[in-house]
Amino acid sequence: MLNTMSRARVRPFGRVKASGFAIGALILGTMSTPIMAQQLMSAQSVEQLTEVAADRLCTAGFNTDYGWFDVTAINRFGVLEFPGQLTSGACTNSTAAGLAVDLGTLPLTLAGPAIYHIGTPSTVRVNVLEPALCEDYYAGAVGTPNWQLDIIDANGDAMQFGTGPGVLSMPGVTAVDYAAANGAIRPVRADTDAQWLRCHSGLAANAGPPAANPVDPDHVFSDGFEQPLADLRVDFLDAQGGAALPGDVIDQGVAATVSYRVRVSNIGSWAASQVRIREFVPTNAPNLGPTVTRTACIDHGVSGNDNTPCTNGIGADKFAVDLATLAAGAHRDFTFTRASSGTVFGAGQSQALIQVAAFSDPAGGVDANYADNSRSLRIKVVDQVTITRAVWTNGSAGGAGGTIARTSAPVGCAAEVGVASTCPPGTTGLVYTASASTGFTFTGFTGCAGTTSGMSEIGGSLTTTAPSSCTVTANFRSKPVVTTSVSGTNGAITPPSQDIHYNTQAFFTVNPSTGYEVDTITGCGGVVHHMGNTWKTTAPVTANCAVLVSFKPITSTVTANAGLHGTVTSQNPVQITYPTDQAFFVVEADANYVAEAANSSSCTNVTGPVPNPFGAGVMFSANSVMGDCEIDLIFNLVTYPVTTDPAIVNGKIWFLDAGGAQVSSTSIDVPHGQSATFNLIPDSGYKFNLPGDVSAAGCSLASVNYNPSTQIWSATTSAITGTGCQVSAVFTPL
Repeated sequence: MLNTMSRARVRPFGRVKASGFAIGALILGTMSTPIMAQQLMSAQSVEQLTEVAADRLCTAGFNTDYGWFDVTAINRFGVLEFPGQLTSGACTNSTAAGLAVDLGTLPLTLAGPAIYHIGTPSTVRVNVLEPALCEDYYAGAVGTPNWQLDIIDANGDAMQFGTGPGVLSMPGVTAVDYAAANGAIRPVRADTDAQWLRCHSGLAANAGPPAANPVDPDHVFSDGFEQPLADLRVDFLDAQGGAALPGDVIDQGVAATVSYRVRVSNIGSWAASQVRIREFVPTNAPNLGPTVTRTACIDHGVSGNDNTPCTNGIGADKFAVDLATLAAGAHRDFTFTRASSGTVFGAGQSQALIQVAAFSDPAGGVDANYADNSRSLRIKVVDQVTITRAVWTNGSAGGAGGTIARTSAPVGCAAEVGVASTCPPGTTGLVYTASASTGFTFTGFTGCAGTTSGMSEIGGSLTTTAPSSCTVTANFRSKPVVTTSVSGTNGAITPPSQDIHYNTQAFFTVNPSTGYEVDTITGCGGVVHHMGNTWKTTAPVTANCAVLVSFKPITSTVTANAGLHGTVTSQNPVQITYPTDQAFFVVEADANYVAEAANSSSCTNVTGPVPNPFGAGVMFSANSVMGDCEIDLIFNLVTYPVTTDPAIVNGKIWFLDAGGAQVSSTSIDVPHGQSATFNLIPDSGYKFNLPGDVSAAGCSLASVNYNPSTQIWSATTSAITGTGCQVSAVFTPL
């Protein structure tokens, strides 16, 4: 930006403000130098130039498309500014008189008052406000030795006017004219018919190369009857030279570079002679905002296939090259790598300007169309996507927890510089893979939005999904070590030590000795039973910790179930501790019933019944019990023996069981209240004749019956309710 209008650029010359009358005196080429100096000095007044604030300088209007202030309504511009800083009508002319200089019919606003020196020769030096490229093919005599005109461009550098006489001063100047109506200083030159001086200043957006040898619409005859003309054209192409850059803006990342190709073509029908290719780039930051530097330049030569470094230029950054001729239909390419100094990006940023113009010697033929001899390109600083990879171990940057690597990147992303990847704006899809070192756990990615895959405790991958700069961090944690121990004896816990992945549960095998169980198990935030002999930590483990287990004898509850026809008269249930304690139960049966062996499917080592040494009833016991269990008691009716008389001869008595089958026994037990049935079986040659031949002692006979079909006598006792009974029979010979 032009922020110090009073900065002196040429120390030897005085700075004065001249009135229109005084400057008008300068045009009198026939006036002698003493007279001219006297009149000029009498009309001038010394002026102390004051600074004009950067946001107060304006000209005719503001161009919102480019961020430049238009000097006039034609295709010209002023200083590069941040859009919106100025408002119409609230600004100041760069000079009080609104001075300009006419160069090749192009008026350029001055950045300050004209600086002149009265002498031999008299010299006028002017600083132009806007960038401009000028070339002069005048090769005649310098003209009057009384005048010298120096033009200082927007960078503060002296314009060079070709290779003729007066390289730094405009050749052929015979006088300096001043138009009071518009405040324009115009050099009067010794040019004849041809326009030897031509200037380009303005914003000419890139249009792209046209078709080869287009038909000139001004030609009347299609067979080219008119005079053949050269037609130089400038285009900006992509770095590969295949496609025209869209528009006139190219994006550059902060602290990055851009590459593009400049093509100068002769699309006319006649060779262009003494072609000069010139470039303007801003190198004066105070006047023009972001500056532009050249980091590389490639000359592709006449063949178009050469890739040799450029050897031509002005200073270190501005490009300039002279070609002898450029044949009709031919072109010449140059690839540049540039860098803008801009560090601000956004809609309101100041953009750096590049302008390229091509000139040819008018003595060799008039250019058919000067409008396309110059193009402008602006470098817009954009927020490139910069992805930085990092490792954090145990919550701190770096460390030996693991590694992260960029395993894939879209086309356009540069090779990593250190740990950073630089990609074009809007880039997504960079892939990073993390891998944990031995003894560490991968706990995930942070810092960049993305989708993950293959995630586990040992590593995984992330693909970025947001087109913004960020740092993708792979996080690792040391594996915590879990140790175990036993308080006392009567059991074990394994493993004694284990390292597990960070934030996971630890598992243990707990083996109590016979008759013992876990009493307490503590540490590592809590331990719970999992299944069988397996236990696990309640919560995932994130730090080294220890588990302590203790054991206790198993305490069991034994319950006796009496059911029907009996009662447990002692304490029930009973708690016992393995292995010394026994459970004892006193049981009393109902009348005519007796307690018999207990039925137990869950209690082991059940004994009884045995007489109760302490009173009525009988006793049952259970020992070596490990775990709660139950005893089911059985109560049966009291039985009485029914026997046969041992004195029976010549036959026998066979008892019948409940199913009617003969029992080959001399005795049978009959439950209380039930009867006994028996058959009377005579020996061979004997018989049982009469019911009176059978008798019973201790009980009575309820019936004696003969079964004709079996020819067997049977008898049944009455109900037996007290003591036993003996039955007898008499068998007689046949």
